[in-house]
Amino acid sequence: MSKVNISKSFVVPFLGIFIFCQVLTLVLTLYLLPQDIQLAIVDSNPNSIWNAVFLVAYIIFVTALILVLSKIFKSGNYLFLLEALALFSGLFFVFSILLSRPLAFLCAFYLLLVKYIIKKDSTLSKWYNNLLLAVAISCASAILGLGLGILPVVVLLVLLAIYDIISVFYTKHMVTLANMIIKKKVSLIFVLPSKKREYRLGGGDIVMPGLLSASLFAYLLPTHNLLFSVFGVVCIWLASILGLSITFYILDKYKGKINALPALPIQVILMCLVILFFV
Repeated sequence: MSKVNISKSFVVPFLGIFIFCQVLTLVLTLYLLPQDIQLAIVDSNPNSIWNAVFLVAYIIFVTALILVLSKIFKSGNYLFLLEALALFSGLFFVFSILLSRPLAFLCAFYLLLVKYIIKKDSTLSKWYNNLLLAVAISCASAILGLGLGILPVVVLLVLLAIYDIISVFYTKHMVTLANMIIKKKVSLIFVLPSKKREYRLGGGDIVMPGLLSASLFAYLLPTHNLLFSVFGVVCIWLASILGLSITFYILDKYKGKINALPALPIQVILMCLVILFFV
C-alpha cells in the first residue's frame, strides 16, 4: 500500500478550526446549561426521537428548496442572504453573552461588514470566513445539543449519516449543492488550503461532534463530576477527528478516482461507539 502524506499545512489549520469550534461549543454549553433549554419541536419531551426525525425532514426540505430556487434564480444570489442570516445570528448570540444587546448587534454587524469588504479570493478572506462560520456553527451545536436529549441526538446523527451517503453517492444532489456554494464563494463551508489541494469541509461535519458532545456533557454532569464529563466530551472530539482523518486519507489516496466522500458516516460510527461506553 502506498503512503499518502497529508501535509502539515492542512493538518494544522484543520485541527485549529476543529478544536476552536469544539471548545467554543463547550464554553457556550456551560453558559447555557443553567437555562435548561428544551427544543419542543414536535414533541414537548426532549427525549422524543420524533424531534430528531423532524429535524432531518426539515434539513431535507431546506436542501430541496435551495436546489429548486437555484433553477428559478440562476444567479444564486439568494444564497448570500442565507449566509448573512446564519453568520449574523451566531455572532450576535456569542457577543450577547459578553456585551449588551445593542453592542452585540453592532459588533456582529461590523464583523459581517468586514467580510464583504475583504477581497473574496484572498487567503485572508478564506480564513476570516472560516472564523465567522466557526462561531456560527458552535452556537448552533450548543443550542441543539442542549435542547435535545442524548437519544434524539444519536438518532439525528445516524439518520443524517445515512442521508449523507444517499445524497453523495446516489442522488448526488449534495455534491451539486456543494459545487454551487463553492462557485458562488458562499461561506457555508470551511475552505482549508494545503500545498497539495484545497480541502472543503461542510459546516455540518463540525456541527455534529459539537452537538453530540454538548448533549453528552449535559447528560453526564448531573451524575458525574466535571472532569469525567469533560473527558467524555474529549473522547467524542477524538472519535470525530479520527473519522474525518480517515475520510481525508481516502480522498488523498484515491485522488482522481474519488472526487467526493460523505464525511459523516465514519465519524458517526466512531462517536456512537464512544456513546455506548459513557451512556
